Amino acid sequence: MVRWEVRFEENGKPGRKVYSGRYTESEIRTLFKEEHPGKNITNISGAFDPLPGRKMILGSHAINSSLDLGLAYSKSGNKFHELVKPELERLRQIVEQQAGTPEAEAAMRAIMEAYQSLDVGMADIIDFCEAEDGRDNNINLGRPISWNSQLPELIREADIVYLNGKPSTKGKGPYELLKKYCEQCETNKMRVTEDNVFVDGRQVRLVKLYSSSDVGYNHRYQTPREKEWASITGREPRDL
Repeated sequence: MVRWEVRFEENGKPGRKVYSGRYTESEIRTLFKEEHPGKNITNISGAFDPLPGRKMILGSHAINSSLDLGLAYSKSGNKFHELVKPELERLRQIVEQQAGTPEAEAAMRAIMEAYQSLDVGMADIIDFCEAEDGRDNNINLGRPISWNSQLPELIREADIVYLNGKPSTKGKGPYELLKKYCEQCETNKMRVTEDNVFVDGRQVRLVKLYSSSDVGYNHRYQTPREKEWASITGREPRDL
């Protein structure tokens, strides 16, 4: 399920409204303006419902181009699905090229079933935030962030957590964001180290993956990157 949050201003006061369902960003803008004429939209961001799994892959936040298609990591050129399982890349292309058709819906269901068969889960640390172009480094930490309230339970039920994304020099990479989450979490006792994340006393191994969207990530890192992804899928690195 895709969820969209619209932030707006009315008479100088901020407001928020959340929509659930298969909409594109442009459709959400049109719908909101029809329902609330005269209110000024300041930001639209979105989130995917998490997919539980013993091998939990955590990203920072969903980008609107993927939300438009209804599938996480569906932006063209992203290597995420290909690295998890080569067949998933062909299905991703169907989602991207035939968006809104029964074929695309079937492809998305097949992708989710593949992840479930591998016991791979996916979730984002942030549900809604302000981030220009959907880039981690452009997340506005000075504006309110809606963190993923399901994260403690998802991590506690996992055997291993993988952080997917580049390190950030601005304190906005997945590890830095997970650390901020742990520090401000009011519902569970959480902390994170370089190698583990703790939820209510349970220790879960933490692994930082190289970004799935960065082809090569500097050539000298390619082999360890492939080995890390192979540990998720159970395949040999040469099969990637």
